[in-house]
Amino acid sequence: MKKDLHSFSDVWKSFDSQPLTHSMAHYLLAISELRHERGYARITDVAKRLGITKGAASIALKAMREKKFIKEDENRMLFLTQRGIRAAKNISGSRAALLKFIHEVLGIEENIALEDACKIEHLISRTTTDMLVRFTRFIVNNPLGSELISKFKCSRKSYSS
Repeated sequence: MKKDLHSFSDVWKSFDSQPLTHSMAHYLLAISELRHERGYARITDVAKRLGITKGAASIALKAMREKKFIKEDENRMLFLTQRGIRAAKNISGSRAALLKFIHEVLGIEENIALEDACKIEHLISRTTTDMLVRFTRFIVNNPLGSELISKFKCSRKSYSS
């Protein structure tokens, strides 16, 4: 192992210093989806979408306002700021890339792949996400890649027996 790699404590310190938590990511996506579907999002809508209490949503959204991910107008409608829009797009892109890789390349059932993608999405860097997208496109769209995926799926069956 190279000596110039970060220690695990450095990695976790870096992770803990991220302004957007995993739960905040879910709030951003909920607001984005609600605004796309209905044209508006309120605290009650977000709470209902996430299956939490209005009080819990209120506390979390206050922290997100303070971090400038969202804003609320005089009618109590929620909006993503430019920072929130960028974060939501990054999260959605990461989730989609991970889902495609886990489901289509690794052959994991879609519901498990979606859950795993959700767990991983905020942990990996933009660079890694971009490379996963490129690799997945390459392997899925390449005839040799498709053949390798098929062989890999067959080999998985022989291991599970």
